[in-house]
Amino acid sequence: MAPGPELPRERGLAWCHLYGCLVLVDVITGYHRSHGVASTVSWTTLADLGRNLAVDRRMRREGWLVMQGWLTLHARGAVYELGRLQFHRGGTTVDLHIPESGPMTPEAVAASLDEARAFFPRHFPGERYTEFACGSWLLDPQLQEYLPEDSNIARFQRRFELEPYEEPEGLDADVEVLRFVFRTLTTPLDRLPRRTVLQHAIVDHLKAGRHWRIRRGHFPI
Repeated sequence: MAPGPELPRERGLAWCHLYGCLVLVDVITGYHRSHGVASTVSWTTLADLGRNLAVDRRMRREGWLVMQGWLTLHARGAVYELGRLQFHRGGTTVDLHIPESGPMTPEAVAASLDEARAFFPRHFPGERYTEFACGSWLLDPQLQEYLPEDSNIARFQRRFELEPYEEPEGLDADVEVLRFVFRTLTTPLDRLPRRTVLQHAIVDHLKAGRHWRIRRGHFPI
């Protein structure tokens, strides 16, 4: 989802949005309970609010809501964090999202997918899902130019059949990459850390005048 409009950082609309997230906690957990969702899943899922605030604290030293629209999905009972991945139900597809919560090893991803395969039929038996899907810069094939074949990202990519590329509305892939990998949008490229292969790849690609792309792919459940 697009990040949405930038809200004023004096105590205005953004504070109202944060307060709204907090006052809905009982409603959200009640909805989860009505579908038999374990409280551990509820609290793990809702902890994404704190993760979101921590990202802004790292980037701007404040602790603010970064992606207001994204967090409305949690309030609507649409997103669940099951192991390494987050899963967004809707239509006939379950969308995958990748939180910042540790290595994305093939074993962790496989366990998360298996958990989701059991979770949705159990808790939402009236809904039928036929495939997992993901839209992310992590699926950009250009990464294969820089990363070893046995890297976690490369192995994650190989799970997906990519759809034809379409420019996403309201999202700049270069900005999203910098936000996720470096948690900064203002540091010059020459001053960004290059401690990992991925960090080297991001910087070298952008310094060469090239751009990253957000790609979407899918595979059967």
